[in-house]
Amino acid sequence: VLGQDLTDRMLVRELYGRAISKGPGSRMFVGFYLPWSYFLARFAPWSLLAAVGFWRIWKSPAADPQTRRFERFLFCWFVVSMLILSAAAHQRADLVFPLIPAAALVAGRELARWLNAWKPRRVFALGMTVAVLACGATLYTYGITRARSEEVRQTLSMEKLAQSIRAQVGDGFPLV
Repeated sequence: VLGQDLTDRMLVRELYGRAISKGPGSRMFVGFYLPWSYFLARFAPWSLLAAVGFWRIWKSPAADPQTRRFERFLFCWFVVSMLILSAAAHQRADLVFPLIPAAALVAGRELARWLNAWKPRRVFALGMTVAVLACGATLYTYGITRARSEEVRQTLSMEKLAQSIRAQVGDGFPLV
């Protein structure tokens, strides 16, 4: 219905415009390090394993042609995409999410390569230790630390207020 105006707005002003500039005074490549730091910080320790795996793929690719082709595909998927994200003036941490499967596959292959020499009992013990530590950290963060936060206290207070209003006026009262 809008024709050229719609195309100009969607492609030129939004897609191209946001890739080139966030606003007056911003340029491409200003935050080139941000996608890399977002990936390394938010997906640690797996991001570190992936970085080692990408380095190994670069320095000494697999001898088997099919495996090497798969490694190159994952490497190109991740690195080329990160270079594109690094060039953009618009930087957000969630833009890295579509690259996580490639990094996870490389990290998993690297971890399997490292743990291949270990006995199964030792791998199981390590896995259980990591699982217990992760569950403990999650319980501490969300069960203890976040439970005392101001946001949670406000939410619980609003729930009590809503319950008291419902008790006075009934469930059919149009209160939003």
